[in-house]
Amino acid sequence: MGNPLNPGRWRRATRRPAAHPAASPPEWPGEPAELDLAEAARQLLGERRRRAELFGADLFADPAWEILLELFLAGEADVRVSLAHAGSAAGVPAAAARRWVDVLEERGLLRKHPDRDAPERLLVDLTPDARDRMRHYLLEMFI
Repeated sequence: MGNPLNPGRWRRATRRPAAHPAASPPEWPGEPAELDLAEAARQLLGERRRRAELFGADLFADPAWEILLELFLAGEADVRVSLAHAGSAAGVPAAAARRWVDVLEERGLLRKHPDRDAPERLLVDLTPDARDRMRHYLLEMFI
């Protein structure tokens, strides 16, 4: 594992102008070897959950981001994620989770596919483009 992450090292996302959602992520020369992107995602997710505990989840609900973070972590650990688990990880009712998954799929950020071991169950994962965007975002935030 690399160096521990320090929230004080975060860059402000406002340093760069907001790109159009369909724009390609910037080209990066490579990742610093000491940065563990899975740990960065875990830290972001933990911070969000702690904030919700202290102030109430309804003030800071962002199911799409929670789903993206969970799927990024799952992909880094090579873990398959069911549609039901992605929704429960986001802390929203199943119907709302399905709607968010559909939105993320429509935007090309995740894909649904049947579980080869249980075809009646749907699995979800990030698209390669979404995984790259998550990596770029985490690099921007933590280096």
